[in-house]
Amino acid sequence: MQEMTDAAVFGIDLGTTNSAIAIADANGARIVPNQENGSTTPSVVAFRQGDKPVVGVAARNLAVALPDAVAQHVKRRIGMESTDQAARIAIGGESYLPEEISALVIRKLVNDALERERHSPSTQVKVVITVPAYFTSMGKNNTRNAAKLAGVEVLDLVHEPVAAAIAYGDARAQAPQTALVYDLGGGTFDATVVEIGENTFRTIATDGDRLLGGHDWDLAIARWIVQQFEDAHPGAAPNLDDLSQKYRLLEAAETAKMALTEIDDTTVAFHHGGKSISPDLTRDTFEMLTDHLLEETISRTEAVLQAAAGKGVHAPQTVVLVGGSTYMPAIMRRLKAMPELTGCEFKRHEPDFAIAKGAALYAQMVASGVQSVGAAAPGAVPSGSGRLVTQVNAKAIGVVLEDRDTNEKHVQYLIGRNTELPTEVEETFYTIKDNQSSVLVEVVEERQEPSAVVRENLMLNGGVFRLPAPLPDMSPLKYRLSLDGAGIVHVFVTDLKSGKTWEMKIDRYRDVTNDQLMRLRPVMENVT
Repeated sequence: MQEMTDAAVFGIDLGTTNSAIAIADANGARIVPNQENGSTTPSVVAFRQGDKPVVGVAARNLAVALPDAVAQHVKRRIGMESTDQAARIAIGGESYLPEEISALVIRKLVNDALERERHSPSTQVKVVITVPAYFTSMGKNNTRNAAKLAGVEVLDLVHEPVAAAIAYGDARAQAPQTALVYDLGGGTFDATVVEIGENTFRTIATDGDRLLGGHDWDLAIARWIVQQFEDAHPGAAPNLDDLSQKYRLLEAAETAKMALTEIDDTTVAFHHGGKSISPDLTRDTFEMLTDHLLEETISRTEAVLQAAAGKGVHAPQTVVLVGGSTYMPAIMRRLKAMPELTGCEFKRHEPDFAIAKGAALYAQMVASGVQSVGAAAPGAVPSGSGRLVTQVNAKAIGVVLEDRDTNEKHVQYLIGRNTELPTEVEETFYTIKDNQSSVLVEVVEERQEPSAVVRENLMLNGGVFRLPAPLPDMSPLKYRLSLDGAGIVHVFVTDLKSGKTWEMKIDRYRDVTNDQLMRLRPVMENVT
């Protein structure tokens, strides 16, 4: 093996069902195969003996035989609070956080890529990792922590549809254009409008659902199989609540789904409890079973197009489909039927690989000194070639206010969805009683949809501004909030009478602990 002392720079698409790693050079970006010679690696981790993890195809193959030793689809949990019991994953007799399982997937990708590229295993590794555009700041924080636990340096995070746009923009030789990126992966969905220029990628609007992806299409078929079995053998049907049976059902469902991308009907053979069925599943029936899922993506897409139009960007010229689930014929057909997309050019641009390749191209930009506008500090000027990537805030951020008459609390958003980053806003509020001596400042982020109800938002942080002197009712207080692409919020509250300013920095980045690092070190060293 030829040992190299310089750092290795990669782009990683950390997916719900499959992940990929890519590298960029003067000739563009290319996928780096894993040691099994696959272009993608299943985002699955298994523990067969003690603390020795198996990652990828071998782990996925153990799901039916050893369901309690296998973890998959952890990306759907990666934005949860670490105190939420539902976030923890019991596997191999231990309890892990989603970012700890994700770290093992990252380590597998990196180990294989270093070997393929003939780097020493001790080579310093720098990466750009993709995340769904609508990820909360906690989801982004936990993704960064997954990389740190894996022993790699994160140059930046980039939204998945933006990475896809970078890959598409790098591959084309056309005039600047506006593109709608429709990204339906195995576990998540994004719709994003991006302006692609000669040297720029500007995000206009984005929306998505972290709990909607090809896995849900598989579940729909799995439920259909259960019903077919029950009809044929009453009382003997498999149970989706049993992990081993569930994984077998999902394997059969995925096989049928993939077949129906090419043919109009397929036979679904399933054996359970000494009994068998082999019903035919037609594409029409499959599309009927999953129409509600498709329509949810269309609703999100319509919302993105409306948000973009509200910012003066109308009618994209191109629709770029990425994510393995976009191979389903109904996706393209339904998008083409949208009036808002009449006259658009539709392209499936490397659905399985565009995101990883875009991440690699962006990593090359950052490593060479070009910064994302969205990730730079407010007021920073990008250096290098001037090629810029701008991102938007996918979640609204606001403050909690109290009604002077009812004393009930509600949320008022100050930084709305799809605000280009970095950004800074100001708003004046007023004291609500005489001789008020302090102000409780609470900053929140929407969870799923904007809501004035406090409990329907995620509390980012809070603090008390003790006023220099009691103020009368209706005294003005100026709030100033700034947000950068790394998810850091700076809050300034100024008492306009005295001129005193109170400051709070909200950095959702919670570093990994030494205990985590020490506990996972022997596990990480044994990743295969």
